[in-house]
Amino acid sequence: MDPLSYGGTFTLERVLGTVPVEADGSAHFEVPALRSVFFVALDRDDLAVKRMQSFVTLQPGEVTGCVGCHEQRARTPPTTDTLALPLAARRPPSRLEPIDDCPDVFDFPRDIQPILDEHCAGCHGYTATAQGGPYAGKLILTGDRGPMFSHSYFHLTVRRLFSDGRNQPVSNYAPRTLGSSASRILQLTDGSHHGVQLPPAQKKRLRLWIETGAPYPGTYAALGSGMIGGYAQNELVDTDFDWPTTRFGAAILERRCASCHTGERTLPRALADELGISFWRFDLADPRLQFSRHRLFNLTRPEHSLLLLAPSHPRPEGSASAPPKTPARALPPSVTPTTSTSWTWSTPAAGTSRRSNASTCPTSNRAPNGCGK
Repeated sequence: MDPLSYGGTFTLERVLGTVPVEADGSAHFEVPALRSVFFVALDRDDLAVKRMQSFVTLQPGEVTGCVGCHEQRARTPPTTDTLALPLAARRPPSRLEPIDDCPDVFDFPRDIQPILDEHCAGCHGYTATAQGGPYAGKLILTGDRGPMFSHSYFHLTVRRLFSDGRNQPVSNYAPRTLGSSASRILQLTDGSHHGVQLPPAQKKRLRLWIETGAPYPGTYAALGSGMIGGYAQNELVDTDFDWPTTRFGAAILERRCASCHTGERTLPRALADELGISFWRFDLADPRLQFSRHRLFNLTRPEHSLLLLAPSHPRPEGSASAPPKTPARALPPSVTPTTSTSWTWSTPAAGTSRRSNASTCPTSNRAPNGCGK
């Protein structure tokens, strides 16, 4: 199936709520039975100190503790009267306290992108603005769609602006090295970065999105829709390699760009071209990511595709060939005739993506402005 994230979570995680922790670090609480539950330890500012990287499931009426994972499995906890019970064990279990003003399952385009649009896209967008755009810091945080994800989601991931471990084979991270405490996007929106400071409600949404695995869609119904070059059983599907416009565009890139863009600087020849980068377990330090299809193609505003905005060599003499017949269209000012083929290449794909796009689910039973039921 298509992924819920770029190299990260494979499941959608639901925010259940919070419980109190006693002064000695103990907690005693009820959780729903027959549900896979994991915990995140929070500090007084609600930032992650430590997070569980597995889950626990309880049967109805079952009582369990943390001994076995966080203690020696062959030892029974001491129960003599000379040892004081943990503070939480001296009282009845707490009930989960729902978190107000947030959805229970997060959808990036619906819940996070509006925050970026309000506070970040003015500088980190594709057009010149009074705030400092375009493309400040070579970072894009607009909601323009690529072949699978929005450009903001891809950039947040590969620029490591949030920390959730992705799908790395690492466990038992040191405190405050995973989750909201270690996520730069929260540090950059605390007022220290050009005065950008999120209101508490928006900060809460951003924080909880990170704690729940930073997914892209908020529903499994989005899988396999609105994506070009998706995945089924770990194989690329719904590709554009045989599209006439793709073949012609690839020929243009081969003629004008391939002599310089070799090796780690190779450009994608199709909307589905992964450049040999593993979709499931890639290295965030891989230099090929800067030329990823998820970054270079803009299916929302094709004229702003980075593949178009890069300089290109003049067409060599004698190499002209007519492009395939397409409906006439006026090119935007930023697109020169030498790049019109790539514009033509991206435009039909944009229409295909918009017609089948279901990356959000506005008719779901999750209230956009309140806690889901």
